[in-house]
Amino acid sequence: MRREDYVPVLPLDSIVEAAVQGSIAVLSVDAEGPDGQVLCSGSATLERTLFVVVEANTAGEADEIKSILSPASSWFGRRGPT
Repeated sequence: MRREDYVPVLPLDSIVEAAVQGSIAVLSVDAEGPDGQVLCSGSATLERTLFVVVEANTAGEADEIKSILSPASSWFGRRGPT
């Protein structure tokens, strides 16, 4: 038997606005691929976040994330085992 579950998709700003008051020390994003889309939906959240942790599995993903976070932030990368 096949089961389908529907999960609501909300912009990051909507979720954080409802749940967090004030500044954010660390925001960790792990969306299993569309991390750039998550970041794009959270411009107000990013403005009040000190550190953002995001995983990039390809150079293309890293470039996308850098373009979203720059120039307001510094980019620190670490490449793990391939």
